[in-house]
Order: sequence, then C-alpha cells, then structure tokens
Amino acid sequence: MQAVEPGGLRLQGGIMRVPDQALFIDCTARALSRGLHSHGAVFEEGRIRLQCVRFPMLSLSAALIAAVEARVEGVAARNGMTQVCRMVDTVEDWIDRILVGGENQRAWAAHAGLRDWLSTCRLDPFPAMMAQVPAEGGTEAADLQRLKDLGPAVRENLLKLRARFGRSLGQ
Repeated sequence: MQAVEPGGLRLQGGIMRVPDQALFIDCTARALSRGLHSHGAVFEEGRIRLQCVRFPMLSLSAALIAAVEARVEGVAARNGMTQVCRMVDTVEDWIDRILVGGENQRAWAAHAGLRDWLSTCRLDPFPAMMAQVPAEGGTEAADLQRLKDLGPAVRENLLKLRARFGRSLGQ
C-alpha cells in the first residue's frame, strides 16, 4: 500500500475504492515509544497518571488503575501495586517489564478485592483460560501445576538476566 486517501487505497497496481467515511487503523504503528515513560508514579495526591502497569495490555492497565483507585486506600499502597511497565524495544527491556508486571500481579493477587475483580475482568484473557483447565487429573492440570512449580525459578533466572544487563526493578 502506498497511501490511504478519501475514498480509496492507493496500491502499487492502482486505487482500490472504499467508502468515503471508512476508518483505517495502522496496526503496525507504535502506540507508544520507549522514550514515552513515566514522569512520576501512577498515583499522586489529587492526580492519577494513566500508564502501562500490565505489559503489554494498555486497556487492561487503565482499568486496573481505576480498580486500584476504587479498592485500595492510600497513595503509597496504590503505587506499590502499579509499578510502571514502559514500552519495550529490546530483549533486555522485555525481561524487566515481565518482572515488573509480575510484581504488580503478585500485589493484585494478594488483595482480595482486586483478585476478585480480575477474575471476572474481560480485558484480561488469562483468568478465563485458566478456568478451562480441570482442577485435577489430565495433562492440562499437570502442565499448569508444572508452570506454577517453575515460577520461582523462572523469576530468579529473569532477575539474573536483568542484573547482567544492568536493569533494576521498575526502570
């Protein structure tokens, strides 16, 4: 594609006609750049900064921030649950964001109100997928248990990798 124009798409072989009011969204474009980062914590007295707290899920992050604000008292406690997960450009960035997101996830899981809210939140596909895994028996349950068992070792290895690349939690 060479260009989007009112009423058509300019292609190498000519113009493909589309309705004049058609809306095109370039899903290959960056939504946010790596340089667009936190200018402070999510919560401040009298202020909320919408930022990514569940990488890479921006819509879920906004909803989570609202859920934290409604269910958790105190700026410090809220910020402890909403460490910022900036956008990534490198593998090293990804390692850090997975760790930061995991810290946030553990904080949400430890809070009954947030845990209950997340279990029914349609923006997070993970709880619905986990609900389909039988509680006992079968290969799915065994695989899920293996993943849970490996979690601490995976976290430790990610921490080692982040340290090797000079990253610190939340940066």
